[in-house]
Amino acid sequence: MLSRKFAIRLLGAGVMLGLVVVALMAFLPRSRLMDQLVPLYQPGASDWHTACADSPATGAGSFVIASFDQDPAPGLRQAWAQVINGCRRWGRAKVLGYVWTDYGTLSPASIQRQIRAWYQQYPGQLGGIFFDGVSDRRLGDGAYNHNLYASLAGYVHARHGARAEVVFNFGAAPASAWMLRGPASQRADIVVTFEGTKQQLVKWSQPAWEERYPKGDFAVLVHNWTGPAGPVCEVVRDLHIGYLYVGDNYEKLVPNFRKTMASCGA
Repeated sequence: MLSRKFAIRLLGAGVMLGLVVVALMAFLPRSRLMDQLVPLYQPGASDWHTACADSPATGAGSFVIASFDQDPAPGLRQAWAQVINGCRRWGRAKVLGYVWTDYGTLSPASIQRQIRAWYQQYPGQLGGIFFDGVSDRRLGDGAYNHNLYASLAGYVHARHGARAEVVFNFGAAPASAWMLRGPASQRADIVVTFEGTKQQLVKWSQPAWEERYPKGDFAVLVHNWTGPAGPVCEVVRDLHIGYLYVGDNYEKLVPNFRKTMASCGA
C-alpha cells in the first residue's frame, strides 16, 4: 500500500508532466479549417444559416456567394433579404453578390449596373462582388481583358472601400498574374483558378506562378461531389490555395457541411 507522502509526490509529478505537455503543445503547428468560398444560389434559410454560422473564420474569413435575378419577384426578394441580412448576424462569413461578365463581351456599363443593383438592394450587407465568366481574353475576338477587369475591381473598391472583396472566377488557371499586379485598388482579392469535378482536379496542374503569391489569393470550387470530402481534401492539401468549396451543386449544401469542411484542414 502506498504511503501518503509517496502518493502526494506521485500526484505532484503527474501535474508537472501535464503542464509540460500543455506547454509543448503550444509550440506545435495547429491545423485549421480551410476558409470557404461557397456558391449558394438559392435562398434556403437552413442552408444559409449553416453556411454563414458554420463556415471557418480562422484565416481571412469565409464568403458565401448569392445569386439572383436583378429584378426578382417580391416573395423571392424578401427571401434573399432575410438570408443576406441574417448572414452578418451569424457572423462567420460575408456575402458576395454574383455578377456575370460573359468573358469580357458585356460592356463595362452593363456590368456596373449589376454591381449597383446589389448594393442598392442590400446596402451595408455585402462583403464584395463575385465576378463570374472572367477570362484572359475576350470571347470572340481574343482581345485582352486586363483593362476591363482592372477597371471593374477599381469600380468596386472606389465606391465600397478597400475592404470590399473582389473575386474573379476564371474557372481555369489564367496564363499570368496580371489580375494580382498593378495598383492595389485595381487588383482581385481572390482568384478562382479551378472549377470542376474531383476527377478533373486530380488531373489539374496548378501554374508555378501561383506559388509566388499568398495562398489566400486563390480558390478552388469542386462540384458534382456528394460523398465524404476526404478524397477531395487529399488532393487539395497538395495545392497552394486558401479557399475551397466541395459540394454537389451551387443551390444546396452537402449534408453535414461542417463535418465535410472539417476534414479539409489547412
